[in-house]
Amino acid sequence: MTWLRIAAVLTLLLLATAAGASLPAQEAESADSVSPLPDGIDRNEVLAEAARRRSGWKGFDELEYAQMSRLGIRLVRGKHVEFYTDLDESKDVDSIPVVLDEAVNGLALFFGLSPEDYKNWRVEAFLISDREPFEIFGALKRAPDFEHGYSLESRVWIYDQKQAYYNRFLLLHELTHAFMNWTFGDLNPRWYSEGIADYLALHRWDGEKLTLGIFPDSPDEVPGFGRIDRIKKAGRERSRKTLDDVLDFEADDFLDNDSYAWSWSLVTLLFHSPRYARAIGAMPYLMTRSDANRLFTELLGDENPRLNRDWYEWIASIDYAADFSSFARDDPPPRPLTDPVELTLSPKEVGWRSAGIRLEAGKTYLLRAEGRFKVFEKELARALPCEAAGISIRYFAGAPLGQVAATVPQSGARVVNPWKGAVPLRNGVVRLTPDVTGPLFFRFNIPGSAAEKSSGDLVITVSRGD
Repeated sequence: MTWLRIAAVLTLLLLATAAGASLPAQEAESADSVSPLPDGIDRNEVLAEAARRRSGWKGFDELEYAQMSRLGIRLVRGKHVEFYTDLDESKDVDSIPVVLDEAVNGLALFFGLSPEDYKNWRVEAFLISDREPFEIFGALKRAPDFEHGYSLESRVWIYDQKQAYYNRFLLLHELTHAFMNWTFGDLNPRWYSEGIADYLALHRWDGEKLTLGIFPDSPDEVPGFGRIDRIKKAGRERSRKTLDDVLDFEADDFLDNDSYAWSWSLVTLLFHSPRYARAIGAMPYLMTRSDANRLFTELLGDENPRLNRDWYEWIASIDYAADFSSFARDDPPPRPLTDPVELTLSPKEVGWRSAGIRLEAGKTYLLRAEGRFKVFEKELARALPCEAAGISIRYFAGAPLGQVAATVPQSGARVVNPWKGAVPLRNGVVRLTPDVTGPLFFRFNIPGSAAEKSSGDLVITVSRGD
């Protein structure tokens, strides 16, 4: 099977399961053929090692069920979940066991496993409003102090978040931890385990169907989540994390909620481009390895510089209803600039795109922009006329909405922000003197959700300036 076929099949598997689709067991079991692992790592050996590890789990004391009524704790039993809570009966609360039961099947399929293998798997889940009754009940033995939620072996706990969606989100996050620890034997590296737990816990639930791994269209769809807004705030404060910062996260870093946002952002990016399918698909089987990040980087291979480039584009423009098409787009082979070249650019194409022209370091080039286009503005619900300089009364990602920028990105796997130094254009001539030799890129500063409703073209002429 060729690499292109591997990537395509694995990507379809991941995206289909993330969208809540039901995959036949035989398709789930065929994941071994579409997710190659690094040399020396065998899928069955990893699963066997996980089984050996959980055989050494301490377990928990039996709960004193006779105390429950006196303590105000209720038990709702599901297929996989025993759900305990001190919250009053309600549709949102009492549907949680059904949600978690559905999630177990979804998690098995997502990771290319058969739900049949989990038919006898059981988890105790606790949704807590008042901690004291649960301490008396014995439900918090071996649980450390935690701020929002925690999982250990076959138990998950969360405190009531006063929001039905966020209660489900946190329980799904902790359930994902429990599932992965049971199945794969550990929860390292932390960026991956926390990122994918958030990734899968983002969900839609209509009372009957559960969809895991959604990307939200608006904050109203995922109340309490807030990860996207945290990344935006970091951009405003110029405190964005590098790719290496995220890969190096350790357990203590997750005392800060920002670390969850960065980890979720990275995992989301990896799952939305087929070029990273092999590396992210292998990660569950690397979780017991101390060198998991090194193996991940090796699996990326020649895509390391592209991931670094995509990372900075992603966190600089992150928004609800994101358009991920630029991360799957291949760059055309760049040709040297010998004569002036006229380019027609459309605001419908999101993200940085290569013009297919190679510029030389230290030489000056002239970029002449001409024309007007229209940028859709969500709050006004209409398209606004725009030139290359953008609309100064409306901003997105720290720059005027619709502004067009050009650059030759810095190269290398771990260059700090390859897009730094991009030159904003205006109608008329702008000079560009790149620091490195490489392909010329352009970008419209437009949210991905607005690109489809934008229109028109901008004509840019590129010529030598000497």
